[in-house]
Amino acid sequence: KGLLSGLAPCRWRLHAEGVMVLAPILQSRRVCLEPALVQQVLCCEHRQTALTEGTPLANAVANGAGGNETGYHHVCGGIMVGMGVSWFPGVVTPKQLRILVDDDAAEAMLEQILLLAPAPLQPRAVPAWLRCWD
Repeated sequence: KGLLSGLAPCRWRLHAEGVMVLAPILQSRRVCLEPALVQQVLCCEHRQTALTEGTPLANAVANGAGGNETGYHHVCGGIMVGMGVSWFPGVVTPKQLRILVDDDAAEAMLEQILLLAPAPLQPRAVPAWLRCWD
């Protein structure tokens, strides 16, 4: 529907079911992200976020989408976004990254991220049997 017309040399977009099939085959247009960066994008409205020059997210997109980390330039269009062994479709515009998944898939990915992330250290109360001053 005109998305990226005139901006992207190729306007292809992978279907969610096709990403896992093509992930081992395609060697370009693959953006690998740390779980925290995927979580950042998924928690934004419409699962899209701005690509601010110099941030880890912008650098990862530049590397995977036909650019380089130092120049921050990327080629707009469809990409595969990877986290660990999971892949999902996405699109890069001149200023944004959008992950193209439905609500159910986004929830499942957020749950997977929580399982992968180390638990933050929580202060714990001293057990009653260790407190000798009571």
